[in-house]
Amino acid sequence: MRIFFYSVLLLTGATSFGHSCITTPIVFAMESDTLIIDTDTIFIEQDQVQLPEDSLPGESLKRTRVKSHPWSASLSIGVNLTHAQVLANSSDYKTINDFIGLPYRPQPNVLFGADLGYRFLTIPSNAGGIELSAIAGYHRNKISVGFASIENPSDLNRDSLLFFNNEGGELVLGYFTITDAPFIGEVDSTYLFLNKKTIDYQTHDVTAKLRATLNNGPRRARLFLETGVVRRFVRLNDATQELYVLNENGTYDVLNSEQITGRNLLVPHFAVGVEKRFDANGVYQDNYFTLGSSFSASFPSASFYANDFFNVEIRNYAWSVVARYFF
Repeated sequence: MRIFFYSVLLLTGATSFGHSCITTPIVFAMESDTLIIDTDTIFIEQDQVQLPEDSLPGESLKRTRVKSHPWSASLSIGVNLTHAQVLANSSDYKTINDFIGLPYRPQPNVLFGADLGYRFLTIPSNAGGIELSAIAGYHRNKISVGFASIENPSDLNRDSLLFFNNEGGELVLGYFTITDAPFIGEVDSTYLFLNKKTIDYQTHDVTAKLRATLNNGPRRARLFLETGVVRRFVRLNDATQELYVLNENGTYDVLNSEQITGRNLLVPHFAVGVEKRFDANGVYQDNYFTLGSSFSASFPSASFYANDFFNVEIRNYAWSVVARYFF
């Protein structure tokens, strides 16, 4: 009976003490208490319970906004190839290259450039985001027109020129040599030695391009395509070369390079390339650099110069190394 009575008292005391406990959102605590019944001491204790400050873990996290960097700027250096053809306007006269079947060789030169771009649209795709950018740029370039010329023009100073001929890719001059005045002589011929000449033009190229870049992640290579137009401002570099046009009957004409002034051009532009992203110390950053290369071309051929004898047509190919900064 006593045990039953003690049990009822113990349960009543614990219940009333539990209602008097103070709770907060942070800590739930209970202090120890003591009951003394008929010289029997009973201790009631409860450990301190620590609760989290915030029961919603998502609310305590700081949200960072990913910055979009639509602007980019680049510097480039590369090699440009000018493929020029001198096409005769009539069958009466031909350049030395056409006369002996010597092809026109592309002429290389170094080019430098810079541009500024703005990404105005990103299109999601299964392969990655496709970024569309508008780019305006400037390139310092050169046009070189290469052709065959006569090494010693004095070889043409004969009594009477009779013909020009092609013998196995060699230019042959036939002439009449007077052996006894006034009109007694003989027909003779000689091979004319040739050399390569170039007429160089400095150009300032202003470009307007649309670029599509496949961005499939910061750790992977970025592929891009470009198309647009190039406004090419042309200035003659030298005026010391001579271009010969020949007739099979032994007549010829000479044009100095200062007569072949050229003209400003508006040509199409196409390019394909790849670039790789680099972050400082391997840490992903908002502003970043890319390093890549591109192959560009301007075709079809554009008419660069024309006169009564011939027409000069050119097209360009270039390979460049490009460093680009996104900001």
